[in-house]
Amino acid sequence: MASDKTVAYWMGLLSANYPNHTVTKESIMIYARILSDIPDDLLEAAAVNIMASPGAFFPTVGDWRQSALDLQWNELGIPTAYEAWEEVLREVKRCGDYYRWRIEEGRKDPSWSSPLVEKAVECVGYQAIQEADNISFLQNHFYKTYDALKSRREKQFRMLPEVRQAAEKYSLPEPGLPALPMMEG
Repeated sequence: MASDKTVAYWMGLLSANYPNHTVTKESIMIYARILSDIPDDLLEAAAVNIMASPGAFFPTVGDWRQSALDLQWNELGIPTAYEAWEEVLREVKRCGDYYRWRIEEGRKDPSWSSPLVEKAVECVGYQAIQEADNISFLQNHFYKTYDALKSRREKQFRMLPEVRQAAEKYSLPEPGLPALPMMEG
């Protein structure tokens, strides 16, 4: 995980890239605290990525975290909404009525490149896609669903471990369940 020394070193280099910014001991402490869950080598790659990107201002700690997440996310090969939709159309064409004939020996189940694609298809409905008269409506619905699922997953990845723990500890109750003690008033 990122050491204070690594954070200080790269903040110094970033500062050289942004000559109007001064790095203070306090800012190093804050950055080191917020970046502590990121491995040193990924933090370094994120810093280099930031320096190679256009930007007029010194990166916030959030910018640095986002750069690290972007590097990881890109390596996962998660398709864009457009690529995911093309995959869905290919699989619907290849598999056809698979949901009706699952018991048969030679069935063809769709194969998804990502759990996000699978979840978006589940939300929109495989059968609805397959039988759609107005495919453009379902395509738009799929894009919105897929992007919302992807955005939610990115937010989960971006979250600091201690923030995630607090969120889980103080999560809002589901409708119909009693409120948490801190919420009672």
